[in-house]
Amino acid sequence: MKIKVTNGTAILKFEVPAYSAKKYTLTAVFGNDSVRLEDNAIFTINKLNTKISKVNLTHNKNTLKIYAQVIDENNIKYNGILNVKILDKENGEIFYANDTVVIDNGEFSFNFTPKKALNHNLSLLIEENSYFTESYKNIEFNVEKAKLILNFE
Repeated sequence: MKIKVTNGTAILKFEVPAYSAKKYTLTAVFGNDSVRLEDNAIFTINKLNTKISKVNLTHNKNTLKIYAQVIDENNIKYNGILNVKILDKENGEIFYANDTVVIDNGEFSFNFTPKKALNHNLSLLIEENSYFTESYKNIEFNVEKAKLILNFE
């Protein structure tokens, strides 16, 4: 690749592909027939913050179906596979864990069967990966005679 040098400055603009969040070393080399110059620079790609939004639950007998949306800090809907857990908000006990939840256009759903107790204060957790930080959404629900009562924080 050849780049024009003007007043001692060469500029190359490029779009960074989907690299993982970490430090990278960028090396620039300039050369002609008699001179070769090389320099390195470090740039860092940080993990994006995520947000769980548009949570909706439906109830059918003993099973809850949880729908939610995952967006990053730039309001871009995520596509891919994430680890999802449902935890007891008070003691951290895991009620549900799935490391292959498919997120399509930012949306996902899964079925969850709560313990026999009818009142739950839970946290929906999207685990951290190489691109994103973890994200929580607190869910409180109470099932009374086939009636689902929800509260989201």
